[in-house]
Amino acid sequence: MKKTMMTMLCLLMALGMGAKNDDVQLKVIVKGYEGGYVMLAHGHDYDTLRADKKGRFDLRRHMERPAQLMLVVDQLRSGVVVYLENGMKGTLTLSFKPEPYEGQTRYVGSYEYKGTKKDCMDFYQDYSVWERNGWPFEKIAQYDFPSYRQELGKEAEALRSRLNRIDNEGFKQSFLRQVNAREEENLMRYAWAKHTVDPDFEKYIGAFERNSMEHRDMAFTYQRWWQSTHRPEQGFTNGSWYMEGLKRNFTSQQMINALASDFVGSYIQRAPKDLSETWEAYCKTCIDKGQIAKLQAKYDKFNPGKDAPDFETTGYEDGKTYTLKDFRGKALMIDCWATWCGPCMAEMPYYAKVVEHFKNDNRIEFIAISFDSDKKRLDKELKENAHPWRQFWCKDAFKSQLAKGYGFSGIPRFIFIDKNGKLIAGDAPKPSSENIIEYIESKLALSDK
Repeated sequence: MKKTMMTMLCLLMALGMGAKNDDVQLKVIVKGYEGGYVMLAHGHDYDTLRADKKGRFDLRRHMERPAQLMLVVDQLRSGVVVYLENGMKGTLTLSFKPEPYEGQTRYVGSYEYKGTKKDCMDFYQDYSVWERNGWPFEKIAQYDFPSYRQELGKEAEALRSRLNRIDNEGFKQSFLRQVNAREEENLMRYAWAKHTVDPDFEKYIGAFERNSMEHRDMAFTYQRWWQSTHRPEQGFTNGSWYMEGLKRNFTSQQMINALASDFVGSYIQRAPKDLSETWEAYCKTCIDKGQIAKLQAKYDKFNPGKDAPDFETTGYEDGKTYTLKDFRGKALMIDCWATWCGPCMAEMPYYAKVVEHFKNDNRIEFIAISFDSDKKRLDKELKENAHPWRQFWCKDAFKSQLAKGYGFSGIPRFIFIDKNGKLIAGDAPKPSSENIIEYIESKLALSDK
């Protein structure tokens, strides 16, 4: 009996060790980094790791499935995306090269990997560069469509050829699909590079089966292209013309319902001038009553002029709890951001310019609400860099009353509220948007009436 128990114990230990040894186990080195936080991000889930004074840390993680995760280096506000799956063991060296960007310096990351499944990791780095660095529109515009398609096809085929030499069948099939999809997406970029209609492109974009739900992304791009090349006819607004286009371009009511609902769902929160006309056209275009009812609640909530959804936030300096009533009397622009969010940090210089422009305008106040769960990271950012507007903290982030009330799960998000607490836009244009000053001025003028 004792021998049997010992055998079972050894077996359980072996199984436990096997599961443990199957985790991703990497020694990570960040070149030139003298210690600090590194964030491992996957969607809205993230872990905070700490590198020592030589930029070294251990990355150990059990992957439920293979995934692409981002390692973000706190002080550089930059990161690299890596492919991880269980069984990876080795050394990952990260390097960051400074480059001038819009009058500032940004850091572009790359990595070198030595270890198991190196062929997968190396391929992913090259694929991600190809995916990220699509041809600039100026270059695309120099080609006719057949030539562009041929040159882009050579790049995609080189990646497919490399994939066929990788033994990991799951990885191979997953990235074959991604390469093919990205090739199609990049071909569609021709629509935005040329300001004239190219007959070969028109033939290409009209040839795929756009009524199949399997091609929903392509159908969305087709509709965008059609909208950009067909000016609204008399009696149509931008939004109602989009609905009209769906009826003209698609025979599948399922596809029409899906694209119409996607469009209106985002249109509502931007609160454009033609929102009511667009809503009316949507209700005549989509026949999915359940989806209409779902969006009706959103429309009623975010229709400009409605009471803005209330929320609580904490003052960074005084620790007090604030609600919307504490800001009444002035229009309010809210920047929802976080130190770990690259796009948020990229908007900061633009936000500063907007704030500077309106600094003597008593009709409006600009604030920022941080979604950092780690307040030490927020403290460090605000100590080291100027943020000349009132700061608040929302430690519950995307689980908060603010995020749920305004229906968003990603940042940056800008919310615009008038002096009476009425909603102007639940998803206002970003500070980097063209004509942002004119946009704010026009909304303030309407609020003054």
